Amino acid sequence: FLELATFLIYIVVSKLTCRKPFNLAQMLHREPLSEMRRAKPAPSFRRCVVSAIQRIVGITPEYSRGDRIIAWAVFFYSFVFMFGVCFLGVVVWNVVSPWPVRWWSRYFVATSFIVPAVVSAISTVWFGVGGILGLRQLFRDLRERKDIDPTDDGRV
Repeated sequence: FLELATFLIYIVVSKLTCRKPFNLAQMLHREPLSEMRRAKPAPSFRRCVVSAIQRIVGITPEYSRGDRIIAWAVFFYSFVFMFGVCFLGVVVWNVVSPWPVRWWSRYFVATSFIVPAVVSAISTVWFGVGGILGLRQLFRDLRERKDIDPTDDGRV
């Protein structure tokens, strides 16, 4: 009930105090709308398929090369390896030729402990090195910053 009440109060106050629509593009310092809607060449079939897959994976144009590598690695690990190989592959194999009981313990040790341990070790190194490099770059950029505006208090 409390969530619904706060939601309704937010809407009522917003409607009562809004004098004119807020220009979000101006606040974000974006180019005018007419320039944003320039005609683009028609994409090829291959580009459409790649774009659709990237949207499914969650990759946007803002991703850096490293971000795209991480996103594709997570997708392949989750979908291709865990679902395709470890689930569907094992199901098909066991329909054709069932595994002996001792194979199942090895399968679960590999898929539940060994592979996740390797993936987590790689991820830890990747994010650790990336985090340290990013933090060093942040402090370097802050130290070399010249356009400090004393009137900017962070409000939008």
